[in-house]
Amino acid sequence: MENPLVSVFVVTYNAEEFIIDTLESIRKQNYQPIELIVSDDGSKDQTISLVGKWLEANKTRFVNTEVITVPQNTGVSANYNRAVAACKGEWIKNVDGDDILLPDCISVNMEFVNSYPDVDFVFSRINLYKKEQEWIEVKYDNSQLQKFCSLNQEEQLMSLSQFNCLPSQTFFARGAVLKKYPYNEHYIGVEDYPKWFELSKRGYRFYYIDKVTSLYRICQSTTSSSTRFYSTFYMNSLITFFWNELAPFLKENGQDEAYSKYRRSFLLYELVDGFLGNKKTLLHKVIFRFFQNYVNRIKRFS
Repeated sequence: MENPLVSVFVVTYNAEEFIIDTLESIRKQNYQPIELIVSDDGSKDQTISLVGKWLEANKTRFVNTEVITVPQNTGVSANYNRAVAACKGEWIKNVDGDDILLPDCISVNMEFVNSYPDVDFVFSRINLYKKEQEWIEVKYDNSQLQKFCSLNQEEQLMSLSQFNCLPSQTFFARGAVLKKYPYNEHYIGVEDYPKWFELSKRGYRFYYIDKVTSLYRICQSTTSSSTRFYSTFYMNSLITFFWNELAPFLKENGQDEAYSKYRRSFLLYELVDGFLGNKKTLLHKVIFRFFQNYVNRIKRFS
């Protein structure tokens, strides 16, 4: 019997340094058939040119390839939606333009979902990929993910309202269900957390494969930097998501401590942004610790 088609989509933005490594990791998958979709969010570097040349040389590996581009950056959630809309596979695997899929990533996921036909969404173990003298794999503690996926659906929802431990780099989804519920483009800087929360509220449960399938590359990104404490783009989206969805849910379910924890973290961000200009100098790191101690002494928020 022929294997189901799996769509792998790559979301990119100024990914010229690493995109070929990512594409090569997809080419080396030991599963067939695979469709490859690349959705670029208005890159200003050579990402699209590199992708085009690579696809021309490797297009026979895939049953279908497609490159989607836009003239200007629209945010990560919109980029994900364009990619998902183009996918034709029964199952969908996402990967960012600087991460790596291990060679058996697709086959491991397909073996799992074939064994459990009622499963729609799966996560698996992830390791980090760090540059020192050369790129090396770094073991990552996946125990929180494993514990979360052992919970029943209602327990998962409550846990998700308090903390997100699901690694988007290992997300594997049934195509029809993923297409039915698009990513929320109102949160332009954060696509994954609102998605997991929505799916959980709709009654879906997340499952776990106890095997490393992907490598997350540690580098300068939209959410981390050596010169700033926070990504304003990311944090503003996360704060909006909190007030729109998480805060009402936590209040309704009497989760005052979780609510206060979020408020403390956002207050710290506001202090750092307002007083330090979000700049991470040596002096600012000292002041940051002072802000942390101040915020942590606040026990409860109304």
